[in-house]
Amino acid sequence: MPAELFVVLVLKALVEITGMFMVGQGVLYLFAGNSRHQNFIYQLFAKATSPVMKFARLVSPKVIADRHMWIVALAILFWAWVIVLYFKYQVCLDYPAQCGTGA
Repeated sequence: MPAELFVVLVLKALVEITGMFMVGQGVLYLFAGNSRHQNFIYQLFAKATSPVMKFARLVSPKVIADRHMWIVALAILFWAWVIVLYFKYQVCLDYPAQCGTGA
């Protein structure tokens, strides 16, 4: 496997896993209610998504409230995923034999 393809696949996996952590945190937010901060899984998801949330706070204007940062973070993850998919497409054009249906 070429190094370029490996790097792109790892980045794609990291973006997708972080997005799933955010979705899981949102589901726990809905179901756990006020006791969510004592929930171990919610704390784990919050720890996993904190770099994206901090980056979202850094790049967003101050008028956006902290309670809306999850929307900014999801938008950042979505566009990061689109960009990584574009790079994967470009790498697969260079190495078509390495890019099967599972890549």
